[in-house]
This record gives sequence, structure tokens and C-alpha cells, in this order.
Amino acid sequence: MTMSRRDFLKTGAATAGLAALPPGLARAAAGTRDFVLNAGHFEQALTRGGPMTDFWGFNRSVPGPELRFRKGDRVRIVANNDLVGVDTTVHWHGLRVPNAMDGVPYVTQYPIKPGEMYSYEFQVQDSGTFWYHPHQTSFEQVPRGLYGPLIVEEDAPIEVDREVVWVLSDVRIDAKGRQLGDFGRVLDIANDGRLGNVVLVNGQQAGDNVTLAVRSGERVRLRLINAASARIFRLQLAEHRLRAIALDGQAIRPRALETVDLGPGMRVDLVVDFMAAPGSEHKLMDVDRRSRGQLARISYLDAAPVREKPLGAPIELAANDLPEPDVARAIDHYIVFQGGMRGSPVIGMIDGKPTNIQEILEKEKLAWTM
Repeated sequence: MTMSRRDFLKTGAATAGLAALPPGLARAAAGTRDFVLNAGHFEQALTRGGPMTDFWGFNRSVPGPELRFRKGDRVRIVANNDLVGVDTTVHWHGLRVPNAMDGVPYVTQYPIKPGEMYSYEFQVQDSGTFWYHPHQTSFEQVPRGLYGPLIVEEDAPIEVDREVVWVLSDVRIDAKGRQLGDFGRVLDIANDGRLGNVVLVNGQQAGDNVTLAVRSGERVRLRLINAASARIFRLQLAEHRLRAIALDGQAIRPRALETVDLGPGMRVDLVVDFMAAPGSEHKLMDVDRRSRGQLARISYLDAAPVREKPLGAPIELAANDLPEPDVARAIDHYIVFQGGMRGSPVIGMIDGKPTNIQEILEKEKLAWTM
């Protein structure tokens, strides 16, 4: 439900301790785990000692705080809107939640207006790697920094030495590090979407600026989330075996991959046995044709290996209890994609007829591109 913060305090919920919770911190309260997300304005450096970049984000960080649940948890997440002159919502990407909790403005709820809050309450049904973000003007609010990881642990997790969660994204900034406000440009919409000019890993500029220190022989579960609005990542780590065990939060049969493709909104869980020599350095690369470059540096500690051979424990995850589609009764729909989206005016083919895309955007105010 949406209400002002003053009205919320009058309900007595704050005296139960909810409003006093530190940002993003959960605790048990009458069988429910409570979280607080504050959407607001702040600045954050993309490199150590670098210029500050302006962001909108949750709890003054990009990405927002990691929300970590267990399957079956009942959760209550209070979203406060501290943005100036901007409505927002929170959507739980990939989670099965009651319709009223899905965070879609004017469909499942009214937007959260500045100074107001909304209490999202649901029971977590599925384990996996998910994320949260607004569905209010997503094309602007997500690139500005309103997103964060959401992890649901399995009842019987696989054996690894540790987990690493990386949220990949990008941002479009000027020479002084300030965000450019050219969201919703027709040229971006009509082509490949709005790409940033700086790639981020957990809010830090990709490259040598991002380092994962490992010990030889260590097994790591790497949870990757693509929070970029248009960028497709194609990841490659030479001389290492990458095995995917989950895709978009759902378990898959483990498979070895030479490259890992990650489109906007997608998630993948990888198991990586780091077996290179102590003291060696390696690069996690993005080899996509549009954005080739280094994402992170893998730095092996100059220490004795954790083990000489890869861990032999199984890595296959138990599947979530999802309803299976009735394929026998499925209805076929055919969508024909046609080009011609470049030029001025921007022309596309709709129902076989040349159509001015800019006129649609100006008149209808809503359009889909794929």
C-alpha cells in the first residue's frame, strides 16, 4: 500500500522497530523479515580517487544493498521515495509474487510519490539469483542507478568455497563524470538502445579497477546480473573452465561454456574452479562486438593452493517447483522483424507498412522495440 511517511508513522509500524532498521538490514519480526529501501539522490566515485558521479539509487549506493533471503521466507520491504519530483516503484525481477506486489505503475499499484512509501509483502517461493529495480520510467531510473541484487539461497546449497555477486551495468557520463540526461532519445530507441560509455561492475569502472583475488584451487560460485538497459555482455575468461548451473534464477543441467552471453536483465550462475598458478594474473573479458574490453582482473594470491585438484562435489542445483506449460494446447504467434530503423526520419515496418517511428513516440507516448 502507498502512504505518506507521516501516516505510516501514525500506524504504529515504526514503534515496532521497522522504521528504525538500518538501510537494507533484515531481522526476524513476528515471523517476517523486514528490509528498508530508500530511493534517493547521491554521488559516488567510479574509481578510487576519481571524480564523483551523480546517481539515483537505493540506500546511497550503486548497486543498492544485496537482499538475501531463504526459500519460504516471509518478507516485508518498505520502499521510501526520497527522490525530488520523481515517482518510482520497486519490481522484483524474476520472483513470483502476488500481483499487487509486482511494482508495475498503474497496473499493480500507483507509483510511490516523493515523500511517500510503499510496503511490499510476500513469501519467497523460488531460490536463485534475481534483482530489483523500478518499473516507473525504467529507461531512465535504472541507468541512473536504481537497481540492486536479490539472492535467494537454496535449502541444500552446492559445495563451494565462497560466493561472489557481480552486478554488471553501464552509465553515460561527460568528461567531468556527470551523468548525461539524454534518456529517451529516439535514435537510441530506434537502434540498439541506450548504451553507456563506461561499464560498471558493482558500481565501479570495469577494467583493472575491479579485482577478484583468489587462491589457486578455490571453487567460487559467481552470480552475474546484467542491470544494463541495452548492453549485451559476452564474457570470456581464458584458461579457465566456466560452468553454468542456473539461468535467470532457474537451475539448469551444468554445462561448460567458452563464452557467457548475458543480455539486459539476465542472470547466470557460474561455478569456476580457479586452478592457475599462484601469483598469476588473468583478465575477465567482454568480447561482444560492440563493447570489447576488460571487465575485471583475476589475481591469484601468491600462497599455497587450497587444493591441487578441482573439488569433486556435485554442482547440479535442485529445480524450483515451477508449473509446466501445456505445450499441446499452445497457440502459435508469428512476429516478423523487419529493418529500416536508421535514417531521418526513423522508419520501421509495422504490419508490412513503412511507419514513422518518431510520430508514434510523439503521439502514442508508448512504444516497444526489440
